[in-house]
Amino acid sequence: MDQFARVADALVASADTQVAVFAGDQPLLADALVAAMEHRHRAHVIAPVHLRGTAALLAQCRVLICNDTGLMHLAAAVGTPVVAVFACTSPRLYLPRGGTAVARWAQPCSHVV
Repeated sequence: MDQFARVADALVASADTQVAVFAGDQPLLADALVAAMEHRHRAHVIAPVHLRGTAALLAQCRVLICNDTGLMHLAAAVGTPVVAVFACTSPRLYLPRGGTAVARWAQPCSHVV
């Protein structure tokens, strides 16, 4: 989580931008991420919204930085560039196709193909 907070802070500092944190069913984690940010006043926690609403919000984002989740696929589907962090899943299998996503494979697990 601290790494995501540092990335968010770097984006705020370099691009003078806002950060949207999609809480989903993990509001405490979203709040902890924002609390870990130096520029927390530039972060906005997005409460869970309907799938279409989420897609509409993602379409307005310049980039989505996330782990390997359904949100990653939804962002790619609406054309938002994605930077995805993979741990025990393989980007060769799960990275969205189409050139809008790049992967960072954090710590490949031994059972991943």
